[in-house]
Amino acid sequence: MGWGGCWFRQRCELPPSNLTPKNHFSIRVVPTPSRSAIMDCSNHRVAISWPARAVRFLTTSCLAAGLLLVGGVGFAHAEPLRFVTSALPPLEINRNGEPDGAVLQVLRDLSATMGNPFTVEFLPFPRALAAPQEQPHVGFAGAVRNAEREVLFKWIGPLVYDSIVLVTKKGVRAAPATLSAARDWRIGALNGGNTAAVLKEAGLTNIQTQKDWETGARLLDADRIDAWAVSRLGGPYIYKALGFDPNSLDIGPEICRNDLYIAVSKTVPDDTIAAWQRAVDDMKNRGRIDEITRRFIP
Repeated sequence: MGWGGCWFRQRCELPPSNLTPKNHFSIRVVPTPSRSAIMDCSNHRVAISWPARAVRFLTTSCLAAGLLLVGGVGFAHAEPLRFVTSALPPLEINRNGEPDGAVLQVLRDLSATMGNPFTVEFLPFPRALAAPQEQPHVGFAGAVRNAEREVLFKWIGPLVYDSIVLVTKKGVRAAPATLSAARDWRIGALNGGNTAAVLKEAGLTNIQTQKDWETGARLLDADRIDAWAVSRLGGPYIYKALGFDPNSLDIGPEICRNDLYIAVSKTVPDDTIAAWQRAVDDMKNRGRIDEITRRFIP
């Protein structure tokens, strides 16, 4: 018979007739020559008996189930999400190409729950943020959700709770009590993020943007900036990883929330987003997100 421009002519392969009724077997829809199979029923376990009407029933059932799957019932044929991120230890860590860190370990658990391949590509921050806007079925794991970005993506999360703070180096400058107290300071901030915009709205204008977090840490240690706008969770970790003393950092006021989400291409169906969000909520309710975060940030 024909359906949707495709022709189906299959048969169900049955096991040898010497099997007893207590046995179970696998059914596989097999194409006849020059025709394409529409499904594999090999996961269905069926108690057997061998009257002809049972064989006819099984054949009909295989074809009907195939039509349901081809018709898109459930997520059987949903295109998987592909993930990108930008390194921010200890939240997103690139261990020689192997993804690690609090955000990516949460994402690994989520992917397993959703049956989605866990593949993560590390990109510079501006490219990672652009990827879901330019390509279908892409999620940027570790994106901050704000008013400017809200309409650009669909959102899943948050995966980790964080904030951006103003950090100084002890013995050089004490951390300010308020942002306005740092009005004339040289402040380092990540290029492409929303931190610089928030600082400017607060009246701070001498802002120097860097391509990555590590550059900001080096500039602070070399006294080439007065303060560093960085993740509360990630700043001390990055500073230590570069060989500097994290105890020399003076943590100042919060600039903005930095809760980390998956920013997803708008091509992804709403029901898929909702399914992922339910999985995130379940992880949070079970305490799994906090458990993973504590492994990286005691």
